[in-house]
Amino acid sequence: VVGGDECNINEHPFLV
Repeated sequence: VVGGDECNINEHPFLV
């Protein structure tokens, strides 16, 4: 799931 900073940044901080 690509959301950015309101997605799963804690699990996969790639689109932060």
